Formats: sequence, C-alpha cells, structure tokens
Amino acid sequence: MNDAKNRFTSFKRVMQLSVVYLTCATFNVCFAADEDKNAKASEVRQENERQGENNSVAEMPQKQAPTLRYNPSGAQLESRQQKHILNSLPAQTSWLDTQAGKFAIVWSPDTTGKPFGAVLLLHDAGQTLHWPSSLKNMHENLPDFGWSILSLALPNPRPASVPQKSVPEPATQTPISEEEQTGAQKEKDEKYDAKLEKDIVHSEKEEPQSEKPVAAPEDAETQTPEEPAGVEPITQERIAAAIDYLHQQGQYNIVLIGEGLGAARAVKFLSKTLTKSSPAGAERAFRALVLINPKHSIPEFDDFALTNHFYFGEMPTLDISFEPSRDASFLIKSRKKSASKARVSTYIQRRILSPIAPPDTQENRLTRMIRGFLQNHAKGVEVGG
Repeated sequence: MNDAKNRFTSFKRVMQLSVVYLTCATFNVCFAADEDKNAKASEVRQENERQGENNSVAEMPQKQAPTLRYNPSGAQLESRQQKHILNSLPAQTSWLDTQAGKFAIVWSPDTTGKPFGAVLLLHDAGQTLHWPSSLKNMHENLPDFGWSILSLALPNPRPASVPQKSVPEPATQTPISEEEQTGAQKEKDEKYDAKLEKDIVHSEKEEPQSEKPVAAPEDAETQTPEEPAGVEPITQERIAAAIDYLHQQGQYNIVLIGEGLGAARAVKFLSKTLTKSSPAGAERAFRALVLINPKHSIPEFDDFALTNHFYFGEMPTLDISFEPSRDASFLIKSRKKSASKARVSTYIQRRILSPIAPPDTQENRLTRMIRGFLQNHAKGVEVGG
C-alpha cells in the first residue's frame, strides 16, 4: 500500500515538472517569436525611414539665386508707360516737344463732321494718359458726339523726402595730467575760501553786480539754397503745349477736364491767367471745367489750396465725386461754399460710384454724365476761314 502511494506521488511530481517544463518552453518560443517579429518590424521601419529621407532629399528644390528686382525711377517709369501707349495706339499717339523734353499725347478727333469743341484730359497721379475707367472710355465715346479728345502724359509727383535727423558729434576732451588736476583743485579751493571770507565780512555792504549784456552776433549773409527743379513746372509747360496743339488743330472751344491731382493741376493752370481782378469774360479761353474727384493740394506747392482759386466766373463747372467718406463729404461742402463765395455762375456737383472699365467700348456712367454737361453748357459752333 505504501509502495503504491509512493509511486503515485513520484508520478505526480514527474507530471508537475513536465507541465512546468512545457510551460517554460512554450513561453520561450513565444517570446523568441515576438522578438523576431519586433526586430523585423524595426528593420522595415528603419528601411522605410531611410527611403523617405532619400526621397525628400531628392525632391527638395535647390536654392535659387536671389533675383535682382529692377526699380525704375519716376522718369524711367513714365517713359516706359508712354512707349507702351504709343505701341498700343500707333494711329492716335504722337510726341510733343517742350523745353523739358518730349511727352506723349493721345488725340481722338471728332467723327461726326459737326464738331462742338475739344476736351483736354489731365489724368490723376499713378494713372496713364489712356486710363481704362475714365480717359480711355471718353476717347472711345465722346468723338461720336462731336467732341475731339486730347490727353497728355503728366509726370507723377515726387515722393516727400524724409528729413534726416542731425546727430551732434561727441565733444572731444583733452586728457588732464595729475599735476594739472592737483594744481587746479588747489587754486579752486583758495578762490572758494577767499570768496567765503569776503562774503562774511562784507555781506551788508556789498551790492549785487549786474551781469554784462552779451553782445548779439552780427547777422551773417544768408543764402537761400537752390531748390531742385520739380515736376510741377514741367506739368504746367506740358498743359500749355497741349493747348497750342489744339489751336493748331483749329480747336478754340476747349473744355478742361482733370481727375484727382490732374484736377488740382488744371485749377493751378487756370489760376495763372484768372485772378480776382481778371476782367469779365477772361475765363472764356476755356469754355468749361470738369473736376473729377479733385485733390485739394499739390505736393510741390505748399501755398496752393484748391478752394482758394475758384475764380471761374461765368465758366460752367462740373464737380464729380466718387468717395463717400466723411472727409470727402467735408471737402465737397467746402468746394461748394468756395464756388458760391466766388460767385461761379454755373456750378454743378454730382456724386456717383467709382467708374469701371466696361468690357467693350460701351459708354460708362462717368462719360455719359460729362457728355450731358458738355451738350448743355459747352457746345460751340464751327467758325469758317
């Protein structure tokens, strides 16, 4: 009985050891398989990363050398714009000569055979003499209603120069030796002691000394520095040359139209011939005036203000504005007030949306409004001979 029990116990231990052994073996096999799997996955991942880096390096665009941008001056830019207009409209463009050089014009004569007059167009700063939304649209439509059109290239105003700050140079000090410093300090102490003793003894008798007046330096001769020639004298010269061209074409019933800065330049040109003391009818050198979104100042003329030169008298004037801002409303009211004060007989103000360039030669609202004003207030008759 005991032998059988011992044999059973031994068999049981052997079976337990076998289970433990099999369990450990199975675990080792699974662990080894997981390690192999992780190692393979790591190798695949590293290989993919290496391929990705190679592809990114291959696809990375190479650095290009920085391109140098050409920044032309105002005169060079104007010359390029004029040449572009001349090339695009060879039949309508030509050059006029002045003392300051040549400039381009665009001339569109009347197409009806029954002319009413000529219109001289002055474009705004930053525009060209054939600006699509305004000048070009007038060139394409007004000649069909008896009005010849002449527009001229005007120089852009020069940007305001930034004043340079003058930095004072640091004062140079001569080094003082130790002996000089000791002697100077000793002399200073002696003077202080003497003054202190004098103040104590004679404080009641001494009167304060009056300071001697400093003599004013003699006035040196002042020289006014020569100002560089600006663009506004060139502008006024070009307007005069354009008017001479119209006279050569037999056009004396002239309407002056200016947009933006061109409007201020037009008023500046009129102010040279029209003053408060001008006789009645002097303004008839121009039949009418049209101001389109006018500027109230000219950069080179600090003393010029548009509303101070409303000496138009009997000259019919149309004032068109685009901007709906509060500042623009204030300027519109100031122009109306100045015109009333100057007793301009026919002064009309209109507000419209900013015009756009139609896709074809269709007349836009700005041109249509100007044409109606010309028909009612500026029509002339052809004089024979």
